[in-house]
Amino acid sequence: MKPEWSRKIFNMIQRSYGAYMEERLHELEKTQWLSRDELREMQWKRVTELLQHAYNNVPYYKRIWKEAGIHPSDICSWDDFKKLPLLNKSLVQNYYDELLAEGMEGIPLYYSGTSGSTGTPMRFVRTQDAKARFWAAMYRGYSWFGIAMCDKEARLFGMPFDRTSRFKERAKDWVMNRRRLSVFEMTEENMQAFTQQLNAFQPAYLQGYPSAISRFAEFIIQKKENVRYSWIPLKGVVTTSEVLTPTYKTLIEVAFECPAINQYGAAEIGLVAISCPQGGFHTVPENIILETLPVIENDLTQDVNSGPVEVVITDLHNYAMPFIRYKGGDLLNDSPDESRVCECGRTSWLIDTVTGRKNSLVVTPEGKVLPGMIFDYLAKWSLKKDSGIRQFVAKQVALDNIIFYVVKDENFSENSLKMFSEITHEHLGPSVKIDVELVETIPLTATGKLMNFSSDLAVNNVLAQINKFQKSGSIG
Repeated sequence: MKPEWSRKIFNMIQRSYGAYMEERLHELEKTQWLSRDELREMQWKRVTELLQHAYNNVPYYKRIWKEAGIHPSDICSWDDFKKLPLLNKSLVQNYYDELLAEGMEGIPLYYSGTSGSTGTPMRFVRTQDAKARFWAAMYRGYSWFGIAMCDKEARLFGMPFDRTSRFKERAKDWVMNRRRLSVFEMTEENMQAFTQQLNAFQPAYLQGYPSAISRFAEFIIQKKENVRYSWIPLKGVVTTSEVLTPTYKTLIEVAFECPAINQYGAAEIGLVAISCPQGGFHTVPENIILETLPVIENDLTQDVNSGPVEVVITDLHNYAMPFIRYKGGDLLNDSPDESRVCECGRTSWLIDTVTGRKNSLVVTPEGKVLPGMIFDYLAKWSLKKDSGIRQFVAKQVALDNIIFYVVKDENFSENSLKMFSEITHEHLGPSVKIDVELVETIPLTATGKLMNFSSDLAVNNVLAQINKFQKSGSIG
């Protein structure tokens, strides 16, 4: 489909939901050149209005602020703002109903859920306007590289497990001019077929998980000596949901002969930061307030200016379910340097590398390699199915053995484990032994993060074990 047709259809659909994305994009194209004083003034106006709304209409905030002896009229400075209690994923889970704003009748809303990078399924609600602002910020960032909304996109993402959600994703791919290769199906044969699709499709850019794109990049580099890919160079490669390591970045830029565009955000918040052609990692001050805190709370020995530090975000536009001073568990190398200004001339504050969202790879005896993000999709599936599983993390302890540590909820039954094992085997293969251990709580890592997947496997040993399995049919 021609990009201009795709844009018209996409904007028409979004407007029918109450999301005026194109208009929000035009606003952001202007505000990116405001001075920092003007941006701070904008943020202060928006946050004071949000706090008053939260106190008047959101039972959770009214209750906890009253308990803390805080009223919105007490918040007269940014130092006062930092005294407000923090929100986290566990609180959103436990107080979901109380966090929903009252009096939102007639306001277009968007209901969703996410596992984030933690393995904790979490429902949330956003206004359609907040969603439009999220997308607008994303497309503003892409425009810095010459990529416009609904330009042709090659996509390396997962696919939902249930049929209805898969159909919706394919419909969105068609409307938004995308061709997708599922990261759960990245065999040599499938990657080869995908390159042939892209030769016909001629994408402007590629988007996906860094670990998956780097695998595809290695495949492209190996074939490049003998094969010409007419769709390379691209305008850019957008990475998301995992840390863009220096190794991934180099592989991507060599393979696709274009910049790797680093994107950091969260479904429940929206875009937090995106890189520009000059290398700055720009926050989105029109939409969020970003703070940083020591990784270990109440640790007075850690200097918040010498990282790692934990990110705290306030979404300035989601009046349906306000996320105020929200800790999602992500880490930065250092706190932002207020004095840094990007060479591109845009005035938004810059942050350092995100270090806390790196997912490992899952390897099966058959040699199948999957990104750890597959467990995020499994978490979303468990949330939709009311599976009785409140939370889980997975650990690969051997090539043919993955242990799931599961926290059950009130809907749990023996059938919960049966369903969980069946859907896992469907995507990991029958030769992987699935062990489940029921636990009361799941411990955090040393950095305070709850990782959805970890692996004990060493690469050299894995390759030897795969060879042994393929010859004998067993690991032992």
